[in-house]
Parts: sequence; C-alpha cells; structure tokens
Amino acid sequence: MTQVEALARYAARAKFDDLSAESRKQLPVHILDSLGCCLAALGAGPVQACREQVAEFGGTGPSTLIGGGKANPIYAAFWHTVLVRYVDFMDNFLAQTETCHTADNFGVALTIADYVGGSGRDLMLGVALGYTVQSRFVDHANFMTRGLDHTAQLAFSHNAAAGRLLGLSEQQIGHAMAMAAVSDASFAVVRAKPLSQWKGLASAQSALGAMNTLFLARRGVEGPLQVIEGPLGIDHLLGMKIDIDWDKQAYEGVTESTIKKYNSMIHTQSAVHCMVELTKQRKIDPNKIVSIEGGCSNSLSTSPAAVFTAWTKSSVPRNRRITACRTCFRLPSSMAR
Repeated sequence: MTQVEALARYAARAKFDDLSAESRKQLPVHILDSLGCCLAALGAGPVQACREQVAEFGGTGPSTLIGGGKANPIYAAFWHTVLVRYVDFMDNFLAQTETCHTADNFGVALTIADYVGGSGRDLMLGVALGYTVQSRFVDHANFMTRGLDHTAQLAFSHNAAAGRLLGLSEQQIGHAMAMAAVSDASFAVVRAKPLSQWKGLASAQSALGAMNTLFLARRGVEGPLQVIEGPLGIDHLLGMKIDIDWDKQAYEGVTESTIKKYNSMIHTQSAVHCMVELTKQRKIDPNKIVSIEGGCSNSLSTSPAAVFTAWTKSSVPRNRRITACRTCFRLPSSMAR
C-alpha cells in the first residue's frame, strides 16, 4: 500500500466521534478566527482581482460565497482560500524545522461542507482533517528546506478533507490527492524577498487545483498513486523517505495550531509581545524609537535565540541600548541560517 492509499483510507474513515474533547473545544475558535481573516480581506486590491476572476469564470452556483454571490465549488474554494490567507493573520503550525498555515485548509472545508448541505459538525471534521494532514507532512518531511513551499502539502490535505465530506471512496480520494500532488507543487521562492502579491494567493491556487482533481476523481479519473515513493516522486525530490503511519494518526491537528495575537510572522509573535511589554514596563514612548535591530545567537542553547535591541531618541543616551527578549523568542535552526 502506498502512502497516498494509506492516507486516503485514513481520510475516508474519519468520523466526528473520533475528535477529542479538546479538538471539539478548539475547532470553533479556529473557525471563527478564520472567518475573521476572511472578512478582513474583503476589498483588498489583489483580493478584488480574484473576486472578478470568480465572477467571470466561476458560474452562478451552487456554492455560497463570503461577501455575497454564488459560484461553482471549485472557484468557491479558491475564493474562500484567498480570503482566509491574504491578510496573513491566520493560524499556524510550527514544527521542528518547518512551518505551515493550517488555516489554508479552511476555505476548502467550508466550501465543500456548504456544497453537500453539511452540518457544523461536518465543517469541524473537515477542518480537523485538513489541519492534521498538512501538519503531519510538515512534521515528517523537509519540503521547504528542499525548495518546495508549504502549500505543496495542500494537495493532500485539501483532498483528504473535501473527499471525506463529499463521501468519496478511498480509491477516489487517493487518486484526487495523487493528481493534485503531482501537478500543483509550489516553490518556496514565493516567500523570498522581494515579496510579491502571489505569496498571499498561492494557497488559493492549490485549492483550485485540488478541487479540480477532486471532482475529476469522482468521475473516475485516476492519478499516480506512487507520487510519494515512486520513481522520481516526492521522496526523490526531498532526499528522504516520507513514512507516516496513518493507521496510528488521530485527527488532532487543530490542538497543535497556534492563533496569532499579532499580524506578523509566527516566529516573531513572542518578540513582538516582549517589545510591547517592554514599552509598558520601562515607560518607553514608542514615538521615540529610532530603530529596532534583530539578530540571532547560537550561544544560548541548541535552538538559536533572537536578540532584539531598540534604540531610542535623545531621551536615552546613544550608547545605552534596551535589549528585549534575549531568551524567550526562539527560532528553528533552519530559520537562523
């Protein structure tokens, strides 16, 4: 049995009763957080361009769109993923060396739950599945360090969640994932400076491709099920063997995801918090801050610690610096290179 086939079986058998009490408690919080991100994105320039694209090519139904209107489920999933991702305020999963935005799975789960007339429990199950599948790939493989973006795993998580909600068979879910994975891999350069608008839209493109293969699989189209371990497959690209025992996985991805307090990179959340607290404790006027310098030190532990120094105006001597968060903000070693 291939990794894709084992994952498809894992997705097809998922039930709401499989979710722990903690997952059931956290899922509504993450769903509301994702909806807030969606509403915040309405009207942004690139988002409006996507809306015009949906209006021209997405048809007139049957899926309801946030912001009004209808579209087919393929373009509705694209639209909702644009919204949840664009403002960069959505939740996040942080592994030892890699990361991902688990909320990239929300738009697909919402769209397909609506498409099938599902309940709130169905939506929660879809979100739980998507979050878990993507985070397990991030935890077990080195996509980004080999040049692939963390949206590459969405080919698996989108189709796992949507295939289960759509009631597809194990075989259909497997083929949907295989077709999407072999065709829609994205490159990490999308996150390199200078940043483009596509950074905030790349996961929506993954949703568009995944939903296209999902409905093709429902019609009997087959894909390369050995896309991970087969010749020149993902294992070959990563230089490692992905070996996830899906029979032993629960559906608890949401309990490992973090909701951002500040609209900044997940790695900077504690540093921003420390700087805010520092201004309160030292009674520093933020308007007098001239610059903030950041750096990394490997001397404090095996995990590099970020050191942030704030320089103020003449009210503080130029040779005096205020150092914040010397040890509380830690970076994965791959981020400090």
